[in-house]
Amino acid sequence: MEKRALAMILLLFIASFLVKLHYMGKAPFIEDETLYAEMIAEESESLSLVPRYFGYPAPWKPGLYFLIYSFFLPLTSALFSSLEWIYRFPNLVFSLISAYLVFLLAKRFLGPEQALLSSLLFFSAITSFYVETRLLIEPMMLALILSSLFFYTKTNRKNTDFIAAGFLSLLAALTKSVISLCIPLLALIYVFTHERWSLKNPVFLVSMLGAPAGLVFFFLSLSQLGFAEDVFLIDIGQTVIYNYSDTLAFTLRNLSNIFSFIFLFLVSLIVFFSKKQKPEPLLSAWLLLIIIPLLASTFRTWYLYYFIPPLAMLASSAIMGNSRLDWFSLFLTSIFVVMSIGTFAVSFADWEAGPYSSINDAKQAGLSLAGEGSTLFVGSYYYNTVAICYKSLEERRVIGEPLDFGYLLVRNPYGMEDFDSCAVALLENYTTDYYEFEEKRFAQFFWNSTPFRKSTGIREFRILVSSPPLEASPSGYSEKKEYSSIAVYRKGAQ
Repeated sequence: MEKRALAMILLLFIASFLVKLHYMGKAPFIEDETLYAEMIAEESESLSLVPRYFGYPAPWKPGLYFLIYSFFLPLTSALFSSLEWIYRFPNLVFSLISAYLVFLLAKRFLGPEQALLSSLLFFSAITSFYVETRLLIEPMMLALILSSLFFYTKTNRKNTDFIAAGFLSLLAALTKSVISLCIPLLALIYVFTHERWSLKNPVFLVSMLGAPAGLVFFFLSLSQLGFAEDVFLIDIGQTVIYNYSDTLAFTLRNLSNIFSFIFLFLVSLIVFFSKKQKPEPLLSAWLLLIIIPLLASTFRTWYLYYFIPPLAMLASSAIMGNSRLDWFSLFLTSIFVVMSIGTFAVSFADWEAGPYSSINDAKQAGLSLAGEGSTLFVGSYYYNTVAICYKSLEERRVIGEPLDFGYLLVRNPYGMEDFDSCAVALLENYTTDYYEFEEKRFAQFFWNSTPFRKSTGIREFRILVSSPPLEASPSGYSEKKEYSSIAVYRKGAQ
């Protein structure tokens, strides 16, 4: 490879890395991120393989992710002042690990120059930008999947490599459960198509049990808490189309946000097969698995993150027809990287002007309430968890621990006819049994429509935070400030 071509690839890598750095702290925590940040913080205070949310077992995901990310907190808290940077920074570490592993895997299947291009295409894909600038499990999970496959496909492999691969697949199962099953499946396909004699190797066969063993361990730990059946049915059930007509619009909207991914996918397939190239069976099988998240009842953009590595390898083969990284190949690659960065920036700008503006309001409300005791939060998951997240994280940073608070979490407060009267009733008597609440298992909130009420020792609240705002201020409370998505009422305030 020419030095100028290598310099161009390096420049595109650096540009992509700087984009991730720039956007790492721009978006506030939202939805699942607000839960993950709190769960990581609690893990750093008391280590456990069962994740917790304000003391409640919250094992809809295994605990290894929260445990590993909690180990970064002492370092990131010392380095950064931004809460987003403190909790999201490990994503960059795992994204770099994954990019290097994509290079190593592609080098085995395609050659060194195509491997370098594959790594760049993975690192600069719009889905990578999206996932790695959020607090999501995917960066760590993909790094474990790639690490395990690296050992399974290693040349001159020893039994210790099978052991390492099996152990990594076990860790993957303890990170995001069911997805880990793709590892033994892909490993079996690789061995069957390349090294059938390994099928008789007992060490290889035992290594295939790594992911299932992790799932069994996860199941047993959930059984002790009474969550096993619910968690496993939901995780597996999300691959079943039970309400596709209701979720089609949601799926199409999410796919439109990653147009460059779809464009690259289709063009690569057309060009690759038009050249009558023979695809690597492992990569073909990996890409075929994409049908599972696309048919999921609740499709999410980050589901496609797991398919960027094989797609990047396929695309690099399509771009480099003569197996040489010439200037035309670099030109096409540059267009893709610029398109990914541009699409991501425009998409982020749309969100910043729209949904993120109200999310930022909820963030500011939470930060302004840091250090304030006797606070009751009532209302929506979408906004209240944001305010609570920033309040508790800021209190940990400033005073060393989060203050207690009351909390009623409602899935759809806009559809709850007596929402205002319920909020007032909780102000007057937080332990009221007039309404039906879930109080023992926070995770149940995601599986039914029953509002969740957090236990607290507070019996008189000075501050009420409501999302949506109430139609009228409660008796004895005055509205101190109303944000676009949330209202703060203070007792006796004028």
